[in-house]
Amino acid sequence: MSNQYLRNKNYIYQIGDGRGDYFIIPRKEIVANVIKPSKSQYDENNFIDGQSRINLNDRNFLSAANLKLSFLVQDKDYFDLGYVKKVFQQAPQKTFFYTIGSNDSLRMFFNPSIDFVQSVQQQDTAQNKYGQQIEQVDVDLKASNPFVYECKRSIAYFDYDLFAIIGGVVYSNAGILYGAGGIYGSSSSLATILLSTLSIQERLDYFASCTSTKALVYTDKFFDRDGTGIEVGQEIIDVTLSNNNVNDSVTSTLYKDTTADNRTFIIAISGILNNAEWVSIQNTSNNSSLKFVWTSATPSPATMYYNSYWDRVYDAAGDEIPPLNYRKERDLSKQLYFSPLATQNKTLTNEFENIRLQKTSVANITIRLENLNTYQL
Repeated sequence: MSNQYLRNKNYIYQIGDGRGDYFIIPRKEIVANVIKPSKSQYDENNFIDGQSRINLNDRNFLSAANLKLSFLVQDKDYFDLGYVKKVFQQAPQKTFFYTIGSNDSLRMFFNPSIDFVQSVQQQDTAQNKYGQQIEQVDVDLKASNPFVYECKRSIAYFDYDLFAIIGGVVYSNAGILYGAGGIYGSSSSLATILLSTLSIQERLDYFASCTSTKALVYTDKFFDRDGTGIEVGQEIIDVTLSNNNVNDSVTSTLYKDTTADNRTFIIAISGILNNAEWVSIQNTSNNSSLKFVWTSATPSPATMYYNSYWDRVYDAAGDEIPPLNYRKERDLSKQLYFSPLATQNKTLTNEFENIRLQKTSVANITIRLENLNTYQL
């Protein structure tokens, strides 16, 4: 199977979440072009030859990515043309991609919000290239965020065939337990199957075939803020500071194959901060940092969560903490992020980065950070 795919190339799979209106892109005769322009960093100067590069030695930042899709809608397909038109005229949707690794491993990725800038273009001719029961559809999409993010372990698919069976059995009064273990109202969750429970071959059969029908469902806590906690085993930083000395450690290797700056993460700070006390996180490998200073006269909550995408701090219940209660600073030149560490240069062995942590408080402070692995689209 792996020799049919370019290793680690992103293949678009599904528009929308399987719990709402969604569309699985047919792979037969598909054409998918991704255009990612860079923002111009050059300026004309009449007093020198050539041009001046405004951002000096920094990388060029990307503009929005454009995706141009062409695929076939057939009369025998599950999705009819009218429904396809509806899907491609929605508000921006979460969109899923997959890659195939060298060992036939299939991994799922998502972009949080892809917009539809050109909906379905319909053409009617006497001699249709594919016949009157097949329509070639062209659509244009735009990703204002030109990256994809690896789905966490909660990525699943919704088995509509199983749902139809369960839905016919699990009914009657709420709370009644049936012999098969089904409880009234639980058929939806019972029909949601984690991809982690599938074999390698099942993943390929379900999601990499030309006629895939499995609808992906996914709960995202980074962009959608659906849940605030840190997933156990997904921390790249997990350190308890028991004194106010500098603590040097390294990140875990969970993001060692990322190909874009990792700027989307959640930080959990457990332990009470009093007025003017602070916590500092420095990534000394890339000269980036983030510092929280508690400014309220009232002590902080026992646990706080910082979401880097929203640039807000929340309590354990998910309620936003008023920004007047704290101040964000940085000790180094850049805002905290984690570097893309993927490389095929065998002389480079960077699988982690150096982290410097410090606090000023009477209480012990535990700092945990969960990253959302980021990749080029």
